Amino acid sequence: MRPPSTRRLHRLRRLFRRATLEASRRLLASGLSASIALTPGAVFAADSNRVSLQAVETAADQVTLKLTAPAKYNTFVTANPPRLVLELLNTEADLAVKVIEGKGKTLKRVRAGQFAGEPSPIARIVLDLNKAVNYRVGVNGSDLIVKLEADAATDDTAKEEPKAEEPKPVEAKAPVKAPVAPVAPVVPIPAVKPVAVAPAAPMKPTPAPTEGAQRLRGWMVQV
Repeated sequence: MRPPSTRRLHRLRRLFRRATLEASRRLLASGLSASIALTPGAVFAADSNRVSLQAVETAADQVTLKLTAPAKYNTFVTANPPRLVLELLNTEADLAVKVIEGKGKTLKRVRAGQFAGEPSPIARIVLDLNKAVNYRVGVNGSDLIVKLEADAATDDTAKEEPKAEEPKPVEAKAPVKAPVAPVAPVVPIPAVKPVAVAPAAPMKPTPAPTEGAQRLRGWMVQV
């Protein structure tokens, strides 16, 4: 058997290289197709909008949440024990320190962690409070700032209202008598002495008319 010629050897090498390259291309293409088929499109959309909680900073009755992008959030409070809870939607808690001591008269402690994982991660931040207070959530760029506002009725720093002085007992005083005008002394009325009345003189009997007088009276009657 004669050994293959040099030209034939070069031809065989070229064919081998082409076959190897073609197989590599087909293998690469099949691998990419498999990875795309196995990965849901929703995950790519979620990853493009994924937010990361990088740090939690505290100040006097204030908490700042350092985020890589603006995040939607929910808040709610509990009365016993008093707490304020923030849930950051589609956010991962990438924190080195997850428990931070609070500052101020209201903020006791801050705890942060991952509340829910894929496909919709939720980072939860819990503010432990010394008492129930009002709060405000503001935005500074992509960061969230939570400010605690103590109610004036329950604020320890509020000035105490002056206590009303208890009424002092009033000593009973003797009633003051109104001055009485002096009464003039009663002067006795002297007794009236009876006046002696002289007895009336006895009436003298009328004398009987005389005969001449009777005649004169009769004459006057006739006239």
